[in-house]
Order: sequence, then structure tokens, then C-alpha cells
Amino acid sequence: MKKNVLIIILTLSLFGCISGKNQMSEIVSKVYIGMPISDFNKVVHKKRLVVMRKDVTIYKVERQVWYDSDGSNADYKYFYFVDNLLSHLDEGERAVDYRIQIDQR
Repeated sequence: MKKNVLIIILTLSLFGCISGKNQMSEIVSKVYIGMPISDFNKVVHKKRLVVMRKDVTIYKVERQVWYDSDGSNADYKYFYFVDNLLSHLDEGERAVDYRIQIDQR
């Protein structure tokens, strides 16, 4: 009996943790285009400031579960603010994502 209870508790605790992708979906559902930075800061507590200029601010938000040591279930998004309002969000661009275009003459 004790063994069954332990197995049930262990199973529920493992499946109770939502993945990084699900955590990010929850965050994205709470933000909207045109949202002020002050409201964004109330909704998203863990974030990293990537760029801060006079008219542009960019935050990177990452979510990863504790048992995901290699980051394969992690998710991240960049949130772009222009004049203190959210203008768009995306997954950013890495150097390997760029395409080289050669003009043919």
C-alpha cells in the first residue's frame, strides 16, 4: 500500500511540472502588442535585459524546467519595446539562421 502511494505521488509530481514551452505559452497569453513596459514587468518577473537605448528596449525571457539539464525542453522569446510599448516578440535570430544572398548578374 505504501509503495502504491509513493508511486502515485512521484508520478503526479513529475507530470505536474509543465515544460518550458508550456510556461512560455502562458506568458505569451498574458501580454499584448501595445502593452506598456510597466505592465509587462508586473506579468513577467524573470527576464534578462538585452538592449536598452533611448527608444528601444529588448528583454529575453527563458523558461526551463528543473530536470531539463541540457535545455532541450527550454523555450525563449525576445520582447521588443519601442517608446515603452511592446511592438513585437519573436525567437530572435542566430548567426546560423541568416541566409547569404548572392546577386546573380
